[in-house]
Amino acid sequence: MVFQTEIVAILSCAQTVRSRVEAGEHIRICTDSQAAIKALGAPTITSRLVRECRGVLNELTREREVTVTWVPGHSGIQGNECADQLAKAGSEITMVGPGSALEIPFCLGRGRIKEWLCREHLRHWRVESESKCRQARALMGDTSNRELAWSIRALSRRDARTAVHILTGHGTLNYHMYKLGRSDTSRCKACGDDEKTSLHVLSDCPVYAGLRHRMLGSALLGPKQIRELPVRNLILFWRKTGLS
Repeated sequence: MVFQTEIVAILSCAQTVRSRVEAGEHIRICTDSQAAIKALGAPTITSRLVRECRGVLNELTREREVTVTWVPGHSGIQGNECADQLAKAGSEITMVGPGSALEIPFCLGRGRIKEWLCREHLRHWRVESESKCRQARALMGDTSNRELAWSIRALSRRDARTAVHILTGHGTLNYHMYKLGRSDTSRCKACGDDEKTSLHVLSDCPVYAGLRHRMLGSALLGPKQIRELPVRNLILFWRKTGLS
């Protein structure tokens, strides 16, 4: 949270006046952070620091009238200017010890973990696909495609299975079946010219040229063109070939 310094300042001020101000007196704490005031007044608090600060303020209100007031920053108000100077001086002090001066917000930690996972996933995919996953890399690219992932997740289980078979090549085509020892040849029996992979069927098998032109917009398609097509179109084409 960018307003943690202001919360610390309010907390320190409240703890100080608790021991110095008599019961029944009016306490006014000024801050130039509207975000800090909103955090203290929020119905739900997730920050331990904000919860501690509000607890001290609530304790003060039992015997005193307490007001947390917003004032414009750097406007010549003596107390606010002094607080800014102290906060700046405190931020420049070198911390000693293994822990951080302020707790790390949960949302920041979660965001950093997600970024790390995305980087590691992309690195692993690029390394692995250099020698493996030839069809998958050709049809999905070497970077993650969130739109493709969401479009597959929106499909029925049957259509999602077909989409995975198409994009990875791990279906019932001769090339994959031959590698598994369940076919006597890896070649395309329809044209006899190439290995029967999903990339071959989608891009250049002459037997399906007319169907490709009618359903996918071109008789010959390159991997980049295939990646730009909606996954639902690929599934409909695949069913028309009778390969699903």
